[in-house]
Amino acid sequence: MDIIATLHHDHINVAEVARVARAELRLLEAGEAADYALLEDIMCYVTGYPDTHHHPTEDIVFERLKERAPDAAGEVDALLAEHEELIARGRRFLDSIRSVVGEAFVLREDLLRHGHDYLSLLERHMDTEEGRLFPRATKALTDEDWAYLTERIEQRPDPLFGPALDEDYRRLWQRIQAHRRDDADEQPRHSDP
Repeated sequence: MDIIATLHHDHINVAEVARVARAELRLLEAGEAADYALLEDIMCYVTGYPDTHHHPTEDIVFERLKERAPDAAGEVDALLAEHEELIARGRRFLDSIRSVVGEAFVLREDLLRHGHDYLSLLERHMDTEEGRLFPRATKALTDEDWAYLTERIEQRPDPLFGPALDEDYRRLWQRIQAHRRDDADEQPRHSDP
């Protein structure tokens, strides 16, 4: 069960990074300057950890779920295909960002479309996993299954939210902290009666 807890925690972290990316896209939609370096950092993180560790971990868990609950196979296969689509959309968005950073001509609408396409699929995908497949795996898989999966899954700490911050992600971490403070400042204050 620790595997599902870790995957759930990863989703919380990815959702936080996605909120920061959405905030930058809203600036761009409003005609303001977006922080393209921040967007690049976000997408480097997403393509460097969730795409290369989190999704493969889910793939292993969901393949085992198909063995234990064959009636889940269609939904699992669709979700596994979404992993490939997420990777493709994430790379397309990162390529668009890098083109802007490299001062290549990129239509604002194309960059926004690539960003929104990626983030929308990511959010729907995580909702499906959280709402349907994680509970299904928790119910269907046995202690022996979880032991088997634990042996098969590579243990790799999250370079941004894990126990030690990877230096490549320091700037992104600082920006996430700033967004957290900004979000806290925007929360309505309740006065004591």
